[in-house]
Amino acid sequence: MKRQKHLWLSTLVLVALVGLWGLAGCGDDSARTPSGDKNNNNDDPNNPNNNNNDPNNPNNNNNDPNNPNNNSNNNVINPDDIPPIGQDVPPDSKVMNIQEQLNNGAISVNGTMVMPNPTSAVEVEGTTDWRYGSRAAYSIVHDDICDYQMTGTEKGWELARDRSLPVGWGIIVSRCQRLGFGDPDGVNNTPYWNLVKDMQAGGQEIANHSYTHPDIRGLSQCAKCASAAQCDEVCPSAMRDINGNLVSDDISVLNNAAGNQVDVELVKSGVDTKAESGIDLNFYVFPLDVADDNMFEILKGQNYWGARGGDRDMVGTLNSWDVDLNDPLADFRITFDAYNEDTKWASRHMDKGADQMLSEYLNAAVRDGKWALRELHSIRPSC
Repeated sequence: MKRQKHLWLSTLVLVALVGLWGLAGCGDDSARTPSGDKNNNNDDPNNPNNNNNDPNNPNNNNNDPNNPNNNSNNNVINPDDIPPIGQDVPPDSKVMNIQEQLNNGAISVNGTMVMPNPTSAVEVEGTTDWRYGSRAAYSIVHDDICDYQMTGTEKGWELARDRSLPVGWGIIVSRCQRLGFGDPDGVNNTPYWNLVKDMQAGGQEIANHSYTHPDIRGLSQCAKCASAAQCDEVCPSAMRDINGNLVSDDISVLNNAAGNQVDVELVKSGVDTKAESGIDLNFYVFPLDVADDNMFEILKGQNYWGARGGDRDMVGTLNSWDVDLNDPLADFRITFDAYNEDTKWASRHMDKGADQMLSEYLNAAVRDGKWALRELHSIRPSC
């Protein structure tokens, strides 16, 4: 209702101003004489027959407080403010005052302009670390979606959908470009992008797991190596031929090629996903679980909300809701735990047996009031 009143009052002011513009611009004297007759005596203040010169004359307009031609009334638009024909109309101060009040949020109450005055202050009932007042947070991301070995996820994801559980699915973009999703053996017609779109439509969350699944940290280091020995040490397999030799002896060529590939893995992967599926990716899961700060900074520049790729050492795999002001990447670099009972970073969850590893990680998050991010891969009955 307030918005409607604002518009209504603004319209009145606009009509008044347009009316003045019309009066000033009209060439017909009838616009300036009450009778429409240019010989109207009331237009000439020196004419003895002007009724307005006689205070005792009942036809004196100034005797009628409701008459718009009464110069002493308080009408917003005073006829005496109207200049002679051909001159510009000066802004009426009272009209402008109403407009200024409107601009400041005033509303009309029974014709009177009133500024809003809240009657009560906003009160905060409370705050919570995690959504809905939960004690902790727990997320699962399955890697390598669209890959040849991930057939279990092609139907397995529906288990999460049917239980209204939003799970993350990290796609390898180049694999999603292949054909054959859901097709009979030997038939390759249906793009794997259909799987991605089905997941997203089913309430699942799609994450970026790179374009080709390389060692992106190695590529990032290869883009900066300064000597043949250093390049040979840091450049990953993506920069080597089938025999393991670097693709070029020219360091600048290696630097440029590696830098371009970093852009493909971090940036082009998201661009192509948007073009193929319409999905805007906002979370990144690094291949091989390795990353450096430069890669996190690139993703922040691409408006990602966060990236899984923090340190997986014996401590620090749970994420706090708070922000570390001393580390600009603290709330972007998401630590995690991988489901792999043969690796040292998982062994600390196995004190009650390997079959308790998943629940132990979850229990730790609840105990500490933090966010646990679990990395998984395919879905098989034997898992």
